[in-house]
Amino acid sequence: SDKAAVQAAEAEITKVRQLSLWQENTLERTTMGLKDAQTKLLLYEGELEQLNQQLAVAKKMALKAENDAEAERDRHRQLKEEWEAWGAEQEQQMAAQYGTEQQQHDE
Repeated sequence: SDKAAVQAAEAEITKVRQLSLWQENTLERTTMGLKDAQTKLLLYEGELEQLNQQLAVAKKMALKAENDAEAERDRHRQLKEEWEAWGAEQEQQMAAQYGTEQQQHDE
């Protein structure tokens, strides 16, 4: 009877030890998986930071291109206005000259 109780207790202890070992293995695998996930997360965060920096550079470049294009349009507009003003001035001078020549011719 005592022998049977000892065997039953030993069997229970063996079962508990196996369960404990299984739990340790599971915990170790879970911990390794978690560490792997953390490593991947760090890599992804690094990649995301790089992409954000590239995006910021691209936005600055786009803004500069936009500003450059606007400045170029302003420069063209100014040149066109200057050209038109010069043309109008030439027309006035020619008309004045023609008027002076007509006056001299009439006299």
